[in-house]
Amino acid sequence: MRYLMINADDFGMCQAMNAATIGLLEDNLITSATLMPPCPWFVEAVTYAASHPEKCIGVHLTLTSEWELMRWGTVARQPLPSLITKGYFPMGSLTVEQNAKENEVEIELRAQLELVKTYGMNPSNAVGVNLADSLWLAWHTIFLTFSLQTLRRTRFTFSFPQKAFRE
Repeated sequence: MRYLMINADDFGMCQAMNAATIGLLEDNLITSATLMPPCPWFVEAVTYAASHPEKCIGVHLTLTSEWELMRWGTVARQPLPSLITKGYFPMGSLTVEQNAKENEVEIELRAQLELVKTYGMNPSNAVGVNLADSLWLAWHTIFLTFSLQTLRRTRFTFSFPQKAFRE
């Protein structure tokens, strides 16, 4: 029985993150990782995840891009203006929370989940969806309901942000 899980978040963000995460997974120094579909090095991360179903690798859905010099945006193949600021996802959750339209959030989150599957990563092999910082807006009833329904249909489990229970 495991009592402690050590997770490498933001798998796919950059090549250095991927190299470190893969090395730690291979050496069994971490127990899980969560990859982010919109990120620049996602393909390398999801290819590794698909070819290593024995590893505990989940998906970190995101609608933000918080780094100043490394940005990413939607994976949906259609305009989603309520989710984009200056060509990318906004840097903070508050902007998403204030501007995001329910239908555009649904389109984007579905697109991120589908993208994972197109690379051969079976959702049943994923351990969770991390909504901690990137989807603070999930606490709004509309988004939380959608998130739970979509994740249930795709057989992902759902992890709640720990900080939500402190406030």
